[in-house]
Amino acid sequence: MFNLSNLFCGWNPNRVFSATAFVGGGINWAGANQEVNDQAANIKNQSNYLLEYLWQGKKVRPYGRAGIDLEFKVSKAVNIMLEGNANMISDKYNSKKEDTPDWYFNALASVRINLGKSYTKKAKPVEEPAPAPAPKQEYVAPRPEPKPAPVEKKVEEIRRDIFFTINSYKIAPAEDAKIREVVDFLNKNTEAKVVVTGYADKGTGYDVINDRIAAKRVAAVVWMLTKKYNIPSERVTEESKGARVQPFAENAENRVTIMIAK
Repeated sequence: MFNLSNLFCGWNPNRVFSATAFVGGGINWAGANQEVNDQAANIKNQSNYLLEYLWQGKKVRPYGRAGIDLEFKVSKAVNIMLEGNANMISDKYNSKKEDTPDWYFNALASVRINLGKSYTKKAKPVEEPAPAPAPKQEYVAPRPEPKPAPVEKKVEEIRRDIFFTINSYKIAPAEDAKIREVVDFLNKNTEAKVVVTGYADKGTGYDVINDRIAAKRVAAVVWMLTKKYNIPSERVTEESKGARVQPFAENAENRVTIMIAK
């Protein structure tokens, strides 16, 4: 078997479509050719019908096979498989003499369910830097202590990451609790504003699909802020990055909408 998609495009466990060609052979077992023999017995001149290879009983013959598998990835666990194959066997298979091999063809469809993990990402080991040499002790004359600088009021801010499942923009109850934390912050800090940015994971789908799902995710969070919790729309900034920006190293964590209020 030859995976044509990996051969020409490189290995990608998240590929939506894969094509695989195969070549092989096997043994064909055949029996119950009596119906053809009964019909041949009533034909006066069998040579006109090319029935020169009549056989009886059971026959085992080698055959060759070639074909192609088409695989469509529905999700990480489910694949739809389509297969077409051609089989070449001895000219005697159908009892007719034609001086060419006999052929038969198959078209198959199936659903494959993957159990467990199909692949694992391994992080490259990080080399620890060599320890820095111990600093030399030098005498430093004492300096007069500077006057304390005026204390600046620190601008408070809050960030909450709202995670979603694959190909979904539905907000789970646990994520809704994070939205309420941002709402509480905005209600306590009446001059604060919030920026809401939607993302999609790069490992699933294409840019058009990822742009659409990221926009729906950020719209769902903004709706919760403005419609459910009555935060004024002028205090909310809405952005969508699709999968062109990945805020997290782990692919699944990029199915996220990030809220930063300050």
